Amino acid sequence: KRKVKREDYSRGPKRPKSFNYWQDSIWLKMISNPLVEDPTTREGKEFRRKFRIPYPVFQHIMQLCRTNAKTIHNPLFAYASTDACGRASIPLELKILTALRVLASGLTFADVAEMTNGSMSESEAHRFCMDFYDVFSEAFEKEHIKPLEGNELKQSMQVYAKLGLPGCVGSIDATFIPCSKLSETFKNLASGEKGKGLLYNVVVDHSRRVLHVQESVFATINDKISV
Repeated sequence: KRKVKREDYSRGPKRPKSFNYWQDSIWLKMISNPLVEDPTTREGKEFRRKFRIPYPVFQHIMQLCRTNAKTIHNPLFAYASTDACGRASIPLELKILTALRVLASGLTFADVAEMTNGSMSESEAHRFCMDFYDVFSEAFEKEHIKPLEGNELKQSMQVYAKLGLPGCVGSIDATFIPCSKLSETFKNLASGEKGKGLLYNVVVDHSRRVLHVQESVFATINDKISV
């Protein structure tokens, strides 16, 4: 009897080993369009809608990560052109866009991994995002989130005075962060009006500059008394 080899088409056509899956990512195609650099264009507005920041701010974040890779001494910001097997590495831009997309939309790590066209697994996306949030905030929080002083404080108070709020230096409101996968111990503590999650009181000036972020509290606590 002649043996017939059956082809497995369940995973689609086979790609060469040197193929980089991230090349087909819709996010990389988006930022490769020159029109995305202008926040007033349709492409620029779409970028801000997806990632909650304008493209020039994303460029600033990329510059911070690349220029501070050596001073921070953290491998998260380091970038090599190839991995240990000699294959082209996933671009740092795609990794950071993944972290921003999770913050902007609340998508799961499995969802954003699919949006990278399979170049990142769910576990890889989870590991990078959590490390990125910790390292980036620790490295740049004091530089970008701080109370106003001197002339900046006077200018901010003048704006509020014109609005009928003399002596005011900022506006405060609570930001709700949903947490769907909580243990039974914290489910009751974290259940609030908007669901299960944490609250962060954030202080900003009238130009939306963040001045202070309070430590998180459970959603059961009213934001008015958590200050």
